[in-house]
Amino acid sequence: MPRRNNDEYNQANDDTKWCYATGSCKSIWNTSMGFAAVKSTWEDQRIGYRQVTTPRQDLYIYSSWALLEHLLRDSGKPIISYEEIQEMNREVPEQYRLESEEEIPNFLTFFHDHGILLYFKGEGTGTHAILSLQWFSDAFSRLIADKKHINRDCKRQHITEWENFNQTGELNHKLVEALWKDEKVDSTNAPSYIEYKTELMSYMERLRMLVSIGEIGKGQSWYVPCMNKKPFTKDIIKANKACSSILCFRYTSFAIFVFYRLVAYCVSSLKWKVVPDKTYRCLFQTAAVFKYKNHTVFLGICDKDIQLQVVVNALDIRTEVSCEIGRLIDMGLNELTQTFENTNLTFQRGYKCQKIFCDENDMSFTLVEDLCQLGLENIECSCCPIGKNHQINVQETRRFWEQNLKETESFPTVSQFPLERTDGRERQRGEPFRKDRDDSYPLVHTQIIGKYEIEKRVGRIQFTKGGDVYDVGTGFRVGSKYVMTAYHVMEKKLEKLWSEVHKLLTEEERKMIEWTKDKLPVTGSWNISNLIPSLDHKRKGRVMGLASILTEQHEIKFEFLKEGAVGRIAKFKSDIAFASPENDVLILELAELESEPRFFNLVEYNISEEKIHVFGHPDGIPLQHDPGYTIIDNETKLTELKKEGIAFFKKEWPEKELDIIDDYAPCVISEDKILFHSSSSTAHGASGAPLTIVDKGTIKVYGMLLHGHPKIFYNYFKKKDMKRPDLLVESGISMRKIRSLLESCLPEFEQELF
Repeated sequence: MPRRNNDEYNQANDDTKWCYATGSCKSIWNTSMGFAAVKSTWEDQRIGYRQVTTPRQDLYIYSSWALLEHLLRDSGKPIISYEEIQEMNREVPEQYRLESEEEIPNFLTFFHDHGILLYFKGEGTGTHAILSLQWFSDAFSRLIADKKHINRDCKRQHITEWENFNQTGELNHKLVEALWKDEKVDSTNAPSYIEYKTELMSYMERLRMLVSIGEIGKGQSWYVPCMNKKPFTKDIIKANKACSSILCFRYTSFAIFVFYRLVAYCVSSLKWKVVPDKTYRCLFQTAAVFKYKNHTVFLGICDKDIQLQVVVNALDIRTEVSCEIGRLIDMGLNELTQTFENTNLTFQRGYKCQKIFCDENDMSFTLVEDLCQLGLENIECSCCPIGKNHQINVQETRRFWEQNLKETESFPTVSQFPLERTDGRERQRGEPFRKDRDDSYPLVHTQIIGKYEIEKRVGRIQFTKGGDVYDVGTGFRVGSKYVMTAYHVMEKKLEKLWSEVHKLLTEEERKMIEWTKDKLPVTGSWNISNLIPSLDHKRKGRVMGLASILTEQHEIKFEFLKEGAVGRIAKFKSDIAFASPENDVLILELAELESEPRFFNLVEYNISEEKIHVFGHPDGIPLQHDPGYTIIDNETKLTELKKEGIAFFKKEWPEKELDIIDDYAPCVISEDKILFHSSSSTAHGASGAPLTIVDKGTIKVYGMLLHGHPKIFYNYFKKKDMKRPDLLVESGISMRKIRSLLESCLPEFEQELF
């Protein structure tokens, strides 16, 4: 495609509009993927962008992306391989080609996010992109068609298998092919579904439309929840001795569709085992029964309520297990609910007043917040008729789903959570951190935060040497045994460790690890233990000595609430679970503890309207709670803030003008980043702090604090009187970005954390 002259500014045809301009372009589409093509300025070069109408909005994208999307659409193919896309890009004139083929996943993910095609990175789905959503939808429709609409060959040869599928939702691979077998050539020349069976089934699994349930005889089989017509029998519950209260998630709409996907989520993501019962699996039209840590989990749907109950054939339920089950289901529902973006789909968390699972006659529902009224041991059920009026035992209802609940516990008031002030007086949670903006937040946030035992989840990372202790940053608990923090918190020590290890290895031994030009392992897990078996005794001792930088000299101190407090010390293992220097993310594995600190739930969605809570150890001081941060998500306001900030700090520090400009440069609006106003109390040592929100009665982490801008203030200027705190900006990385990093190189680890 030849370059156009400047006077060829607009060219329009039936459904596309191409625009070309010269000079500078202030902003081109930003996405959560942070692709390299995003540029803030273009100097004397011709730019093409295309207006694309999507199901959600009009977008303006790069000419290279627009051209490739146009070629994909014109190919007429409903599905296309990754290799074909690479070849298609290579055939484009160089000036209109993607900058590198590594950009293709971001290109595909962008159009996936905006409803134009289907593409997921990862095994099974990353090899192909589905261009025709109608073709994909028709493939699934063929599978779930009623008897009247299945083909004649299936009726003649596979009717027994189909009737079983129609009753139980269990689908074997032979029936898939029979249902997709074409009776005549399709006039649209679309490829056979059978030809792309592996890819189609992988995409349906990824979208939780169905889930693989292993082998039935020969070949793979799947479970399709929406096809299950098997009635639920309550005899299974009666066979168990102890039952929990019923945790309930009430939806305004689409509850049944969320339930179908939740069952698939429990099997595929949580890896829960479906309970067998003689010749069939305990999967029913309105319920599913799983086994988890020797407890039986009942998951059901009744009207608009998704219900959860834990039972066990023993004297009592282990509440730490039931609490974990509740958290996992809550996480799953939050993830699944996000996919109904345009429906304002939400749910409320509450309890049933009785312990009868999926009782159609019981429409009771008591919100968690209503059950947590201060100091009350019993409350009157407001849902049941007057003739069946009764009391709800608050303690007995809550204890299965809320950890560390004591018999005498009532929700604390604000005054029960003292934090130290710099002036020596006691400071309450909710009191402003000297910021010139609204720091208020709902009182219920304080109650939830107090219940969550933040001090057991967030700790001070410190370096010990010769009996002295130096604070280096903040870390927080994730997954079963890990701590997440910013990479730069331990950057110098890690670079020293791995550069020395690199020197000790022979050329052949170095091939065991993929290295960067900086002689560090590439993004992923950094495992020293993999190297040790191949080393001789002398070098083995040297490497283990170097590893003591992590195992002996670094540690994290939880429950550090007051100066002089002993707290709880946890050590790290030498193997690093995940490191990404370029993205400033580090995940360390904890050595064994007698009682592991609690972990946080991670979420990848962005809630820009919400205020966020930051918990950390700025300057190494006892745990601080900085509430009421507001997110910066308006590009115009951000541009004005940066301009004014540069002018202000340049006056105070004229010799540092270029440094100040550079310090503000990374502050750009992107779903990979979280920008928010900081305060003069945030300082070194807070790096790695979790950025949290209070959502549906619990605390969730959706980002991590990395840097303060401009650095000159945090490094030098704090000693002076800070007159303009509104010009300070904190930046963090979103959990969405961290999840995508893990998904690309450590998918199993990603599943554990998210």
